[in-house]
Amino acid sequence: MQKLVLIVGNGGAGKRTNGQLLYSKLPRASWTHMRWMTALQIWEPNAHFDDLLIRNAAAVIGNYLDEGVDPAILSGGIFTQAHLDRLLALLNRPLDVRYFWLHLPDDLRASRLINRARDSGDTPESVRELVAKYTSAQPELSIPVGSFNVIDVSKKDPVEIVENMIDLIR
Repeated sequence: MQKLVLIVGNGGAGKRTNGQLLYSKLPRASWTHMRWMTALQIWEPNAHFDDLLIRNAAAVIGNYLDEGVDPAILSGGIFTQAHLDRLLALLNRPLDVRYFWLHLPDDLRASRLINRARDSGDTPESVRELVAKYTSAQPELSIPVGSFNVIDVSKKDPVEIVENMIDLIR
């Protein structure tokens, strides 16, 4: 059974960093990030926008899986049971799902967001506002086949995190 690896967490938790590193360690893997699923300039999340992202991600992941890629890795975007159910329904195949929630306390998230300076608006004030506005609680998900894993990333470097993920994927 092919594997779908979902790497999820709040902004600053390391979804992109750990997704890219995990991809580099697994020779038959594919990797995409939910942020790449649209070029629309929409800042306020809503159900329609979420569904568009999930449909786009399912199309890309489905293409990879059709080519025999294993595992397919997706960073970000699957924050609720409805999101997960929609993605799995669109993929429409048996999958072993490994869901990784990257936990990072808000103060460390804010510090990471400011230090990475990825987005032009990453100032201390805007980041504090962003962290307060867009903090998702760790979801409670039912995964039909696979596992739900929480990794505290506050005291681990990406190499340790990815080694932990690989152990849980195999």
